[in-house]
Amino acid sequence: MTMNKTLPSFALCVLFAFLLTLPVSAQAPPDYEPGVVVVQFEPGEYLGKVSYPSTLQVQSVEQAFPFLGTLRGKRSQLSSIQELNRVHLVRYDADISPYTAAETIGSLPGVMYAEPEYRHSISAVPIEEVRKQSPRPPNDPLFSNDSENYMQLMEMTKAWDVVKGEDAEVVIAIVDSGTDWEHPDLLANLWTNPGEIADNGIDDDENGFVDDLHGWSFSDDTNNSRPLQGNAHGTAVAGVAVAVADNGIGLAGTSWNAKFMPIDVACGPNTNWMCGTERGVLYAAMNGAHIINSSYGHYGYGPRRTADLSIRAALDLGSLVIASAMNAGVEMGGYNPRAYPAAHPETLGVCGTLYGIPRNVYNYGYAVDVCATGSRVQTTGLNNSYESWYGTSFAAPLVSGIAALVKTRFPEFTPVQIREQIRATADLGLYQVHPPSFEGLLGRGYVNAYRAVTETGKVSIRMVEWEVTDRENAYCLHPSEQINITATFESFLADAENVTIEFIAKSPHVVFPRGNTFSIGSLRSGEKTSIDFSVMATTGLPYRSFIFIEPLIRISDGSVVSGSDAIELYIDYVELALHETATFSYTMAPEGNIGYTDTDVFTESWQCEETKGQMYLKGTAFVHEAGLLVGTDSVTVAGSVLHRCPGDWAICKQSRDFAPSGSMQFVKDENGGGQLSHVTMTNRTNKFPHELEFVQESLSNAQSHFEDLALFRYTIRNQSGSVIDGVHVGLFFRFLDGHDFGMAGYKKEIPYVTLDWDGYFPTPDVAYLGFAVLSERAPIHYKTYGSNERLIRPEDAWEGLTGGIIRPLGLGSEDETALVFGSGPYSIDAYSEVVVDFAMIYGENLNDLVENAQRAVRLKDDLWVDVPVSIEEAEIPQSFELWGNYPNPFTEATRLSFDLPWAARVGVEVLDVTGRRVHVQSPADLSAGWNQSIDLRLALPAGVYLYRLTADTPEGLQVRSGRFVQVR
Repeated sequence: MTMNKTLPSFALCVLFAFLLTLPVSAQAPPDYEPGVVVVQFEPGEYLGKVSYPSTLQVQSVEQAFPFLGTLRGKRSQLSSIQELNRVHLVRYDADISPYTAAETIGSLPGVMYAEPEYRHSISAVPIEEVRKQSPRPPNDPLFSNDSENYMQLMEMTKAWDVVKGEDAEVVIAIVDSGTDWEHPDLLANLWTNPGEIADNGIDDDENGFVDDLHGWSFSDDTNNSRPLQGNAHGTAVAGVAVAVADNGIGLAGTSWNAKFMPIDVACGPNTNWMCGTERGVLYAAMNGAHIINSSYGHYGYGPRRTADLSIRAALDLGSLVIASAMNAGVEMGGYNPRAYPAAHPETLGVCGTLYGIPRNVYNYGYAVDVCATGSRVQTTGLNNSYESWYGTSFAAPLVSGIAALVKTRFPEFTPVQIREQIRATADLGLYQVHPPSFEGLLGRGYVNAYRAVTETGKVSIRMVEWEVTDRENAYCLHPSEQINITATFESFLADAENVTIEFIAKSPHVVFPRGNTFSIGSLRSGEKTSIDFSVMATTGLPYRSFIFIEPLIRISDGSVVSGSDAIELYIDYVELALHETATFSYTMAPEGNIGYTDTDVFTESWQCEETKGQMYLKGTAFVHEAGLLVGTDSVTVAGSVLHRCPGDWAICKQSRDFAPSGSMQFVKDENGGGQLSHVTMTNRTNKFPHELEFVQESLSNAQSHFEDLALFRYTIRNQSGSVIDGVHVGLFFRFLDGHDFGMAGYKKEIPYVTLDWDGYFPTPDVAYLGFAVLSERAPIHYKTYGSNERLIRPEDAWEGLTGGIIRPLGLGSEDETALVFGSGPYSIDAYSEVVVDFAMIYGENLNDLVENAQRAVRLKDDLWVDVPVSIEEAEIPQSFELWGNYPNPFTEATRLSFDLPWAARVGVEVLDVTGRRVHVQSPADLSAGWNQSIDLRLALPAGVYLYRLTADTPEGLQVRSGRFVQVR
């Protein structure tokens, strides 16, 4: 490879150039409807097509739920309906993701919120074989009365002796992929719209839908609610709840002949995605469905605003939504997302268990209310067939059929009372087949139909709301900080006496400064009460932890009547250092992140806003994620950007392979503009020796001469007595893509430039951004990645860290949206270290870029340590912390740098590896302060030496130790 003669002769690896107006990310994820944003306007506001930025290319603005305008009287005045009437669909043609379009629209005046129209996935797989047995009551030949069969685990036959769905006009809506309602084991239970005359082309009942005699298809906006080609899921779901019982064929649904309303919300033929589910739910509710089965879900860290409004409106209209908890097999909550709508507090969320034994095999967590069998569930199939399926998609309709029985038995029950009756009568014996770690995470247990329709006078008290009352951000909390909380409870069924509430934290590192048990006396049905209490996380809590506080509610007879509810708090003490110049604004995190922390590729993150981080160029966000990668082979790459994907969903969180061993230090010269961040990190994994320690530093300067530069230094220390070979160090950057976050001036032809390649130098009139490896001790490596590539596996990053210069997509490809650049391999001697320097460089044009790159090389050694500082965040440090020595290795002179929380007399002694003292530095009187230093000049043989920093302080003699290497 020949160096171009016009370029400087330093090891500046690759400069990635791009349009200033072009920020980047992965292509639009599959769980959004492309080109659509759901928007709620403020009361009295409406934004037509011309009100949006021209870059969105908005084509139409239409009401999301126009049929709600047909509601009359009190139903039309419900506050939830009024809110939904202000929800619109904004359709646009720009080549950007709905997530980005929603961010743009959400910032406009008159907009309450904006979000993508989410797709929901099903979680079900058919099983080919169906076990056939001799007919038993009911007389359906596929009905099994075996004691281990799920029908008998739920005590269905005993429940049917008490009540059957055919005893009343209870309607179950199947909001799914359409239903083959002409199936001989379904047709007799098909709902018929009493206000509609078939096929006369008139909306007879004036509900906004013409000829909707048997439901509606939102898939193609017709009255044909049968499934589109290949969509078998809805037919299978329907059969579980409403297959015709006692008709001598097939099987029996749990409702015993309740009516069902088929509603098609499939995104299209042969798909497992559901679109416009909110419209399906609202159609069902406004047309009289008592139970709405939702065997689909969307993973997230909070309910979608439109879905939230829709579920509340359904409750107001008299419908209970029962939803499946999905199938990833993980605990929902904390770092893992929840499945919505099952996790919505007002739905009945159902988890799934094995056939024949109530052992959970699917998702669980505080979002679950009850469980039912989710494997080998027999049901109806397409083309008049019968199948067995597994998945929580089929646990939910088992419960929906039971809910119809409860509504038939107790017609006066409201939707929430039906929900609570099912919960309060579930079998807690389910917990006996699970380890203690599942306590409270499977709802109230395994659903019991017989108890649900026979037991009266049950008490159910739930925590319906909680809030942190003494701070604006309720979720971003710190250890040793007292957190004041108000929790509100409501009684749903029978009156309760002598109620006590005990708050329990599963973590031993949580204390209750004002106590955790409260007596509230009696609580009548429908009444609410609130309790104020406090919690505190001790310093022993693991780094970046969630804590769950569960209210345990007892009544006079000692029985527990609480729900599967918990307060979830995130104890987050991520310290960010914000570097700011006129060109760059970015944060450094003590986990190796540059810019954003906890970035999620496909969905918004839950993290605290104040620790989210940022990355801006000229005031514009341009990086989706960036951070450190370190590896010694293809399976031991560690980083802050490698994604962890729990379970079977597409949501992947950033790895936390590094953690700070001390506090993040940030020093700033207000006059000179210098800004230096510093943190020492440890390896939290077993990916390479724990003796490796990582020091992360970044240097920026707000002065105009330096504002286009940002320097990053990583010191890798080997604190073991053995050599560690083959260490590669690099940085990863993923850019905001015009396809996902497009802005004005987006241009498909993204120019690239390399500063040690032969030849290729594009000359369009654009701004450039460069990334450089400034260290010359090891080979330089560089690789670009396409929009579909994510660093999930270590080997995905290893090629970029070790493969030399790689552009698999071709020079200048518009699909290049990420890069890895680094150097290695390094061999790190015992008790030694290597230092690797990187730079991020901006240029208004190519010449400006090259000039700034040259400046970066000159500055990396001249300015790194000698940054005049003034303390930004505190007058004095809180601890005596040794930063280390610079440079290291050194020839004659090195500087020890440390923080001193008191005025002290500080001295240094140096020892060789045998422990013999070889140098003593006379003590010096130093004042308290950040970044104190002592200079050493040594004339010692080459080798590894130990040093002790001693401080004679008001708290006694304090000692800090380190190692350095002298070379001759």
